[in-house]
Parts: sequence; structure tokens; C-alpha cells
Amino acid sequence: KEDFYCSGASPLGIPFNNFRQSGAEYLRLERIKKGRPGSPCKKEYLISNTEFGDKPICTASRVYQHQKIQELQKQNLSAAEYDKSFDDITEKTCLCEGLAAPAYLKYNIQKSKEQTAVSICPGPNLVWFKKQYSLREMIDHIYGRISVFENDNRPFVMINELNLYIDHIQKYVTDNKNIMNDKKIKYVARFKAQLQAGIAYYNELTQHLSLIPQNISTAIPRQLELASLRLKDIHM
Repeated sequence: KEDFYCSGASPLGIPFNNFRQSGAEYLRLERIKKGRPGSPCKKEYLISNTEFGDKPICTASRVYQHQKIQELQKQNLSAAEYDKSFDDITEKTCLCEGLAAPAYLKYNIQKSKEQTAVSICPGPNLVWFKKQYSLREMIDHIYGRISVFENDNRPFVMINELNLYIDHIQKYVTDNKNIMNDKKIKYVARFKAQLQAGIAYYNELTQHLSLIPQNISTAIPRQLELASLRLKDIHM
């Protein structure tokens, strides 16, 4: 379960569900180990950053990360601050290559020297699936005729999604605690209010969950209560 996490891997700065055991993640770490973080930017689909010139470049690219690390080295940061900033910079991964790689591998269409390390963007509920399933099994599972899960003691799918949002705003507050301003405070307050409204809506829906297995549906009110408490505990 710990291998599935919400990361900052997207070059566009969008929270990205990631998988620690993916080939792309191994490749990213290997490049850092060799002292050459970042990816060669060949496709340029996600170029967006203009910090270092008028021409946009990708934040996952070797060009960007090299310049950003050089900039970082001049800031006279503590070791802990430097390591965190370094990790934030080098966490970005090339999605143009990583998300296309499965098709390259399946149809054997990769070009010479083209990377085939696969990026995996799993939803948080993928952790409950433990093997390969046939199309028939998945259809029967979706329509409730069977359950492919070996362990039914799991949060409801929407509770998992809710907790992703709470994790996001918690991380945002932690990352910005020393640089809060009125705009960020309003953003956090609005975000929390929307989540609380969502929790209230989910609580209303708990009266209409006849198609959900009882062992899961009966746990939802308590899971919503815990989510609400987590949200209230986030302070700016």
C-alpha cells in the first residue's frame, strides 16, 4: 500500500498519483545517483517554464533541473532545507516518455535509444487489486455479481478520493506555513469549506447505499467523521 502515493512528479505541478516500483521511478532515481538528474526532453509536450529564458522548457528536463540545482546551491540553505528543495526539483519525471512507453513496448515501435521505462499513474483504489483479472471477472465485479477482492475490509472508493484531497491541502499548508499570505489563506479556507460541504453531502447519501456491501456501507459514517476531524485539524 505504501508504494501508492500522491506525488509532485508532474512537470505541470499537478498532484500525480504515482507508484514507487515503476520503471520510470527507478530510472529517475538512477539518474540522480549518477549526478545527472532530469530527463532528455525530446517530445516537448509539457514545456511550460520560462524561469531561465523566453523559450519554455519542461521542469522534468535535465536542462531545467541542472539550472535549478545550480541556483539552489547559491542560496546558503541548511542541509535539511537544501535536501527538501533538491527533492522537490528532482521529483519531476518525464511523462511524455513514461506514459507512452507501454504502447511502445506492446507494439515494438520504440525508436533507437528511446526510453521504455513506464510511468504508472494509479488511482488509490488499485492497491486492493492483487492479480490480473479477465474482462468477465471485472464486468461481474463492477456490476456486483462477484467481488474480486480478497479483503473487503477497505474504505469505500469515494472515501479514498476524499482523503486524497485532505492529504493535498494538508501538504499545501505544511509547505507554505512560512510563506502564508492573504491569497493562500483564502485558498485554504475555501478548499476546506468545499470539502466539508462534500462530507455533508456524502453523509446524506449514506441513507441510499443499498447496492453497496453492508460491511462497507456501515463503516462509511465513521470514515466520514474521521475525515471531517482531519480536515478541522488543519490550521494555517
